[in-house]
Amino acid sequence: MPKTTLFLGALGTIATGLPYVFYLYGSQEAEVAQWGRVAIILGIVLLMLSWVLSEKHGLVSKLLLGLSFSSAAVLQIPPVVLWLTLRVATDNTSPYSWVMAGLIALPHLLLFVVCAFVAFRVFKNVPSSPVPAV
Repeated sequence: MPKTTLFLGALGTIATGLPYVFYLYGSQEAEVAQWGRVAIILGIVLLMLSWVLSEKHGLVSKLLLGLSFSSAAVLQIPPVVLWLTLRVATDNTSPYSWVMAGLIALPHLLLFVVCAFVAFRVFKNVPSSPVPAV
C-alpha cells in the first residue's frame, strides 16, 4: 500500500474534524464538537500507524492498519447522513440548501471511499494462517 494513500486518509480524517471543533459551520451541539475531536485524534493515530506500520508485513500490523482505517471510514457515515437528512427536516426549501449540504457532505463521502479502499487493500493482503484439516 503506498504511503501517500495512507497519509491522505489520515490527514483527511484530521481535516474533516477541524471544522466541527472550531465551530466553522455555526452553532452546534456539544456532541458534534466531540465528534470532531474524535476524528482529529483518530487521524493522528492513523498518521502515526501509517508512518510506522506501512512497511511491516506482519499479521498484527496489517490488522491494526485495517481496523484503524475501517474505523475512520465508519466515522464518516454519521456526518453524511445527518447533513443530508437535516436538510429534509428543515423548512428551508431553497435548492441552495441542498447544494450546501451536499458540498459539506462531499469531503466525508470522499474520505469514506479512501479509508474503505485502504482498509480493503490492507485486509486483502493480510497473511492467512493455514487451518489444519480435520
